[in-house]
Amino acid sequence: MSLFAQETTLSIDEDSGFEVQYPIKNTLKPVDAKKETKLILSKTQLDKETIPELKKLVHLHAKESNVYLKSKTFTREQQMELKELETKYKFELRSLLGEENYRKLLVVVPLDS
Repeated sequence: MSLFAQETTLSIDEDSGFEVQYPIKNTLKPVDAKKETKLILSKTQLDKETIPELKKLVHLHAKESNVYLKSKTFTREQQMELKELETKYKFELRSLLGEENYRKLLVVVPLDS
C-alpha cells in the first residue's frame, strides 16, 4: 500500500440513507464571485450602501468555498465543512439583503405530479 494513498471510509448519508464511500468525486464548480454578484444585483433592488458589502460577502464566500470546490475529491469532513460554509453564506446573505430581496433569488422548480 502506498504511503500517499487516501484513506477510504464508508459512511451512511443522512439524507438518502445510502452508504457512501469517501473520498467522493467533486462534481461541483468553483464559485465565480463576479458572476454571483452580477446575478444577485440583477435580481434584487439594493441601495448603493449595500452593494459594497454584498461584493465583499460574495468575494469572501467564493474565496473560502473554492478551497474545497477546486479539489478533485471530498472527504466526509471536507463535505461537512463546505455545507457549513454554504449555510453561513446563506444566513449572511439573507441578513444583508432582507427577506424580500432574498426571496427574489430563490428559484421555484415545478414538479410534475
